[in-house]
Amino acid sequence: MDRRRFLRTLALTAGGVWASRWTFAAEVSDSLVLPCRLHLNESFLGPSPEVSNCLHRNVREVALYPDVERRELKALIAWHHQVEPNQVIVGCGSTEILLTMLLETAQHSGHVLMTQPGFHLLRAMADLVKVPIETAHRTPDGSLDLEAFLARATEPGSIAYLSNPDNPTGHHIDSSKLAHAVSRTRSLASLLVVDEAYLQFAEGVGTDGCLQLARQGHALVIRTFSKLHGLAGLRVGYGVGAPDLIARLERRTLPGGVGRMAEIALKQALDDSSHLENARRVTQAAMTALKKGLDEIGIKTAENPAPFLLAPIGPSRDDVARKLSQGGILVHSPDDAPESIRISAGDSDSQKRLLTTLAKELGHR
Repeated sequence: MDRRRFLRTLALTAGGVWASRWTFAAEVSDSLVLPCRLHLNESFLGPSPEVSNCLHRNVREVALYPDVERRELKALIAWHHQVEPNQVIVGCGSTEILLTMLLETAQHSGHVLMTQPGFHLLRAMADLVKVPIETAHRTPDGSLDLEAFLARATEPGSIAYLSNPDNPTGHHIDSSKLAHAVSRTRSLASLLVVDEAYLQFAEGVGTDGCLQLARQGHALVIRTFSKLHGLAGLRVGYGVGAPDLIARLERRTLPGGVGRMAEIALKQALDDSSHLENARRVTQAAMTALKKGLDEIGIKTAENPAPFLLAPIGPSRDDVARKLSQGGILVHSPDDAPESIRISAGDSDSQKRLLTTLAKELGHR
């Protein structure tokens, strides 16, 4: 294999690291074209210049171990959200927090109630630690009977998980409506977990979301720095909840799981509202263009405020996804939405490549 072919293979492989279940191995062509990463809901803008400069200035600190108890990060996040540090857990991405939650659930022989389609990684981790899954089905447009969902959350020691906006459908429930529904649900005994990874795209930078439920001990609210902040590679997420719950979850975290450079970046990123507002505006514009382009080639998608779309392809979904991958265009093919692909917001060149390939494969329908 010559150098150019090797580099292309390496680039495409890197684009699908740990995502092999939902991307196809790319075939090597003669030209080196970097992959269009439209499969993991990453920020195509990246971090703010202030964060990049901060990391550059402090690069020598990569030699230092992080604070294994994450005290400074917890204090900063607590101040930002007007809670106490003992109400905050910080993890290696929000996935670590979800995993600690599942391990706690397994100890109590509980289960996870989640929607279908739903967050594929939560399902995979639940299978890994042998926590049973119960599902509540969404309608074709992604909506959910919220009161019926909450009425099933009756078992202590179990979890009722909602991502808002939902991943992969993008459906959004206004946080005030969600909080009101929880307050009216007298049978709620399971732990309500609200994953707000994409909420700032929907409700604006600085939104309180369901944090009031977390402050009152009625929910665990999870957020991440991977999406709007553009820091997915640093792997930092956090949760806000009742102190006793946080204490139990923290006993299951990995010491030192949040690295030193992540600590440094977060101190700069937490209040970087100008970058967040710009990232939200640019992402919304990209999503508008993506939806319009899909509509023009006959792929109709539901309106949603998330930085991704669930696009119905039909029975040929796997073949189409394979063709996209062979052309260096990576998308997510959910197992529980077998005729659809989830497409992340991308820069104009990436979205143009995607739309051109889809139009060719689908014949403009």
